[in-house]
Amino acid sequence: MSNQNEIRTIERVLCFSLEIHIWSGRRKLRTTDIGEIDELPNSDLASLGSKKVIDSEHLKPFDKLKKRAQKACESRGVRFLGGYAIPYNKAKLVADDLEAIAGEYEQARAHLVANYDRFIQEWQNAPNNKEWAHIIKDEAPGKAYVEGALGFKWQACKVRSVDDSEEAAELLSHGLKQAEQGLAGTLFREIAQEAAAFEERTLCFGDANKGRHAREYVSQRCKNALEAIREKMEGLAFLDPCVRPIIETIDYSINLLPSKGKIEGIHLTTLWGLTGILKRPDRMRAFGQQCLDSGDVAATFGFAVGKHGSASDDEASLAPVQVPQAPGQQSVAVGGPAVTTVRSARPVPSLPLPLPLPIQQGMVTSIGI
Repeated sequence: MSNQNEIRTIERVLCFSLEIHIWSGRRKLRTTDIGEIDELPNSDLASLGSKKVIDSEHLKPFDKLKKRAQKACESRGVRFLGGYAIPYNKAKLVADDLEAIAGEYEQARAHLVANYDRFIQEWQNAPNNKEWAHIIKDEAPGKAYVEGALGFKWQACKVRSVDDSEEAAELLSHGLKQAEQGLAGTLFREIAQEAAAFEERTLCFGDANKGRHAREYVSQRCKNALEAIREKMEGLAFLDPCVRPIIETIDYSINLLPSKGKIEGIHLTTLWGLTGILKRPDRMRAFGQQCLDSGDVAATFGFAVGKHGSASDDEASLAPVQVPQAPGQQSVAVGGPAVTTVRSARPVPSLPLPLPLPIQQGMVTSIGI
């Protein structure tokens, strides 16, 4: 990447940083708090060398607001220089979201401070805590401390390279160049994480202990997650030429799905195929490059998820990503752990085929990318 391109990329983003402080509601548990007794306080009150001086339920709103602020940045940007690189055309949306969250945070802080003494008293008088009320009362900090421990700030700034005319410009710009060059890779990794989470919570059910199973169908709401991924990539498409064909592939896949009702059968297989491409950063970028080389997103997607398709990214060791079948077909594996489809007495629906090869009863389709 040339210096000119680096500067052009940096100039198309703003760097947002979050400074959010949350009070834990805990204080150090001292041996003098317990004394020489046989029975220790219950785990709701004290654990791992600390003690709660307030019910943690009163602090949960702050943690939720922090996660919302992080999500507001992550949904439209990528991590960069300890903060988030947000494209200029999305910066106003992110700023509006953060301002709204900051207002809610301030309201929650004011509510906690106004009711602080009562919350402490209620925690002391809780049935399981009465015996230990003294270690709560003696260690609970004052209102001023709590008010100062809670804070929500955000900043947005423009980052630029050191001018070539400045002394030691090359040395001073080195770290920024490295960070800028890694933006595209960060985008692919973050999209892959979101795609893996989509597979985990939407296309599968169960857990590692009881086994993960492929769903028979999903609802129309699954499109929201794909559109969120698309929106994030759309704003940052300038980071890498391979991003644009990935966006077009998401659009193509969504257009193959029915506009209402359940998404099942071959349409569900399309979702598995798309997820198989998106959940590995290396595969995703290799697929995007293949789309650029072929000039045909639809054909490349069909080739990648077809039975004989292979969108290799020159990693011979990559195992095919197995695609679960529609109800009544054979069980298959996704990325190693067994994923068992729930068998159904209903026949496989007769649906338009979006992939190049028909899937017959018992046929296993894989993504060889």
